[in-house]
Amino acid sequence: MKVIGFEQNQCKKIRSYLDSYLSNELMVETNHEVLKHVDGCQGCADALASRARVKQVLRQAVMQDEAPSDLRYRIQKDIRKSAAPVRWGQWALIAAAAVVLMVGAIGVVRFTGSRGAQPRNERAASAQTTELLTIGMNDHSFCAIDHNLASRRFTREEMSQKMGPEFGGLVDLVEQKAPGEYEVVVGHRCQFAGRPFVHLILRNQETVISLAITKKNGESFTADAERNALQASGVSLYDSRINNFEVTGFETRDFLAFVVSNLPKEENVRIASNLAPGVRDFLTKLEG
Repeated sequence: MKVIGFEQNQCKKIRSYLDSYLSNELMVETNHEVLKHVDGCQGCADALASRARVKQVLRQAVMQDEAPSDLRYRIQKDIRKSAAPVRWGQWALIAAAAVVLMVGAIGVVRFTGSRGAQPRNERAASAQTTELLTIGMNDHSFCAIDHNLASRRFTREEMSQKMGPEFGGLVDLVEQKAPGEYEVVVGHRCQFAGRPFVHLILRNQETVISLAITKKNGESFTADAERNALQASGVSLYDSRINNFEVTGFETRDFLAFVVSNLPKEENVRIASNLAPGVRDFLTKLEG
């Protein structure tokens, strides 16, 4: 009975962290605690997957239209004001309320919109592009920054072992195409919110850059977005500033790839332009 009671209390504790875990708001030690627990607890793993699905559905509903950035910031700030743990039922109500507020605000913006308002199809393309680029930003933030992997330095043998023979050749390719002052210090496989990535971290004395690659899960940049994309040797580049990170993304048939840093847009795009053609060709060969 005591063991069962302990397990129930541990599950209750972990489940109180799940929403913050999905939002990448936990301390590194707590993230590790959550990951270790869900690896061995199917019930909590299912709860995490369920909340991730709900969060994705809510995000997609909101991203159908784009509210002003200052409004999104105020809503997020209000939701996070309470320091008390939030139960699943409360979380769902809060999330639903946020959707209502966002949709209502979008209606107001439409009603009072200026003559220079962005056409609906362009706004939808911009929102969808930002959503896809956020995938790469999340992995960079979670892995390189929050888990401080950017301060590590793996040997070539360690990178080859962690990435596997399929992706080991990326290290030499990226170092050849990156600016001379940058060095690949980490190459490994990682996960964020259950999504696997191949992740390379480049560093000079001041800046950390991630090249994050993940297999598509039905996603792709839209034709509307491609019309406004930058071009690098036949590769379409999509760019956005997200949470103080500059994210430049591109795609192949089966993969999404992202270059993420806190550099100015022009510099991040320049580095992505150097990397994208070679990485595109590398991934295309894997696709067969």
